Amino acid sequence: MDRPKLTQSAAGKLATQMSEVAAGLRDQVNGKVTPDTEEKKFFFGTLDRCSAMLRAVGTILSQSTPSSLDPALILLRALIDDCIRVFAVYWTKDRDALLTAMNAKHWTDKHKIAKESAEFNRDFFAGQGKGLMTDSTLRQWEMEILDLLDAELFTDKQKRRFKTMRAMKDLMSEIKGEYGDTVAHAYVLYRQLSLSVHYSPAGFLPSQNHAAILLLDECLGYAYRTLNLQYAYFKGLEPSLSWSCPAMDEWFRSVTTPERPC
Repeated sequence: MDRPKLTQSAAGKLATQMSEVAAGLRDQVNGKVTPDTEEKKFFFGTLDRCSAMLRAVGTILSQSTPSSLDPALILLRALIDDCIRVFAVYWTKDRDALLTAMNAKHWTDKHKIAKESAEFNRDFFAGQGKGLMTDSTLRQWEMEILDLLDAELFTDKQKRRFKTMRAMKDLMSEIKGEYGDTVAHAYVLYRQLSLSVHYSPAGFLPSQNHAAILLLDECLGYAYRTLNLQYAYFKGLEPSLSWSCPAMDEWFRSVTTPERPC
């Protein structure tokens, strides 16, 4: 028998339940797995974010009227971004290289923001704007922060040239089978949800609540798959971990987690 159609109220309860499952997994891992590598830090961090964002989504859905689902969709857009990254890191053949590229991309963007801050200060406030970098503080930040970063993040550390990261769309080509299909759909969904982040009157269609519910359903499905992968990762490090959420499993009963190839 097909499962019943998802409602806003049910979606809120499901999001809250998944948040509790993620928090429960985190509690099990505490003291048993130490986040002492970039790989472990990544899975710890995404698990914490997953729990926090799902909890917030559950709260929003329990309080919102049917015409105000955008805040939940905006949060789920961030969650889907994490989902895609978890899938990519879990399945890639070289996790260290991918995580290094992710960290390098972070610092590339952070450096760009710092330089733009100094540029705006110079162009608009003659270097006197409050809360913005100056040319002097930019140089100081580069020396005290960027120049102390690990050399592995750079292609040329002396010139502060960071390694580049392949587009997530390209990374998905490494993910095969059922999960390859999932990530392809998740990427399209991520781009679609970006329309909720970047507001436009053309996208303001509060009467289309049914379409928003379908998006919620799909997003929660990807969140469930991501929790499965996070559990599988930590289970590989700590065999004593357990997974017990029969109601949630029943809702997503068609979702399975295949073994990761060696």
